[in-house]
Parts: sequence; structure tokens; C-alpha cells
Amino acid sequence: RVARADDPAMTLTQVYNDEEDKYSLAVPSDWERALGDTSPNPQSTRKVIAFYPPGQPDINVNVVATALGADYPKMGSFGSPNEFAYGVAAGMTRPKPRQGPKQFSYVVDAKNAGDKYVIEYTVERPEENFYQHLLSAVGIGYNGRVNRLFTLTAVCPEDRYAEMEPMFRKIFATFETPSTLYP
Repeated sequence: RVARADDPAMTLTQVYNDEEDKYSLAVPSDWERALGDTSPNPQSTRKVIAFYPPGQPDINVNVVATALGADYPKMGSFGSPNEFAYGVAAGMTRPKPRQGPKQFSYVVDAKNAGDKYVIEYTVERPEENFYQHLLSAVGIGYNGRVNRLFTLTAVCPEDRYAEMEPMFRKIFATFETPSTLYP
């Protein structure tokens, strides 16, 4: 069981500062941490860090930092928040897969939150009884070498999302990225 966001015991005391990419966020002190990257190629590597309640990795917040080309100087380069969100959802939907189960993704909400887009969406694979709810904050920042696309995503089984949403939003409020190279 995960403590509620308004529980005094669940203060966000574990602060993570990424020295290389210059972003930070805070999570509950007892949450576990996992690090990784998606490729050994430095040109395409996406660095990933995830935090999750003890023994519950299916509930997590993760940050992916992806290098961006010069043709994406601001979030508006990806279109509006709705266009961006629907692009994410469309990329995750597989109604007629060649292999594996059907998968559907639905946008719940998309908005501009200052220099970031915040999108809420669901992913489901009914054949596997798999239903997830996701909340993402996406922004662009310059780490001193290259512009990066920073994506903070909260992932949770759909039936636990109402319980976890206040904690996720509390964590999201601490998420800071460096300013973009092209303000």
C-alpha cells in the first residue's frame, strides 16, 4: 500500500539532481530508484531514471532525456499540446498488430503548463486485462551541450490512478528543467 499524498509521512525529501542534463525532481524518501539508457550509441541514447514505491515498480515516475536537433527549439515545434498528445497516443495504438495483442491509447487531457506540455492518457490491452493511466510533463532544455527533450511520466495501473494522482501531481510540481538554448 502506498501512503496518500497528503500524509505527512510522504513528504518529498529524496531530491534527484541530474548533473549532466541539469534537471531535478523530488520523490518520497522511501521510493526506490532505477537507472538506465536505451542505447549504447551516444548519438541516440536516451537516459532513463525511474522512481517507484518499495516493491511496486508498476507504479512509477520516470524521466527520459532525449537529444534534440536544432529544428526543435521550443515545445511549439511539436505542434499544440493536443497535437503532441494525439501524436503520442497514435504512436502507442496498435489495433491490428502483426504480433502481440491489440493496444489502444486514449488522450484524457492535454495542456500548456508554462514551458512544458502536460498530457494525460491511457494505454490498454484488453486481451491481457492490461490498463494503465499515464501523466506526462514534457519540456525542452539545454544541458550545456545540446537541447534535450525531457519527459517526466507517471505510470500506474488504471485502478490505482485515483489514489496515486495527488502524489504524482506533487512530484510533477517539483520537476525543473534547464532553460532552452533558444528562449
